[in-house]
Amino acid sequence: MKIVLFILAILVGVILLMALVGAILPRTHEVARSAAYRRTPAEVYSVIRDFAATPSWRSGVTGVDIVPPRDGRFSTEPNGSRVRITERGEVRNVIFRFMARFVFGYTATMETYLKDLGGKLGETVTPSS
Repeated sequence: MKIVLFILAILVGVILLMALVGAILPRTHEVARSAAYRRTPAEVYSVIRDFAATPSWRSGVTGVDIVPPRDGRFSTEPNGSRVRITERGEVRNVIFRFMARFVFGYTATMETYLKDLGGKLGETVTPSS
């Protein structure tokens, strides 16, 4: 019985520590990632904007605001174009804030999306900040 109480005390202690650290972290964050592609901004935009075909190369993405190439999130590069994804987020729950910062990371989904887009375009890309 002492072992069970000891394990329970450790578990409660870890959760309290996560909550404390999460409470110290800022509630809001802004992160960005970008990747270069060997296609024109219009070509890349047409792939991204084709929502019906998106599940064939990417799943699980919701709440994305797609902005046409003229807005600057799609920029011309010497050999093609660059796509930039910016997330301005707020995490209210202190435990989730801890998890987002130290376990999941803020940029994992963006990096996966940019890599998947590269795969759809037949390219291997490395997202950068």
